[in-house]
Amino acid sequence: KLLGWHVTVLDRRARLATEGRFPDADAVRTGPWPELLPHAAAADAVVVMTHSVPDDAAVLAPVLSGNQRYTGLLGPRHRLTAVLEEAARAGHGVPTHEQIERLHTPLGLDLHEKSPEAIALGTVAQIMLALNAVTP
Repeated sequence: KLLGWHVTVLDRRARLATEGRFPDADAVRTGPWPELLPHAAAADAVVVMTHSVPDDAAVLAPVLSGNQRYTGLLGPRHRLTAVLEEAARAGHGVPTHEQIERLHTPLGLDLHEKSPEAIALGTVAQIMLALNAVTP
C-alpha cells in the first residue's frame, strides 16, 4: 500500500479477514472462494497465502488461470506438492505445467532473512520486478 498499489484482501474466513487486521487495505472481502476469485482475476499481482493447504488448493488453479503479471505462493517449494495433491484429491483442478512454471514459489526474493518484514520486502520487490518486466 505504501507504494500506491490498490490492495484487496480476500478470505473465506470472515473472522480472519477484517478491516481491523488489514487497516491499510483498500478492500477486505469475505465469502466463499467462488465468489471471491473474480476479484483476483482482475488483479495485476496475486499472492496466495491462506496458511491452509486446502484453501490454497481451492484457489491456486483458478488464480493461475487469470492474466496476472505476478502470482506467488507462500511457503517452501515443497509445499507446492502438497497443494497440488490436495487440489487433485478434492477435485479443484490442477494447474497446467505452464501455469506452474510462472508461479513464484517460494514467493519473494531471497534476502537471507526470515523475519516477517524481510519476507514482505522480498515479496514486494519480486512483484515490482514482475510488474516492470525485469528479471533478476
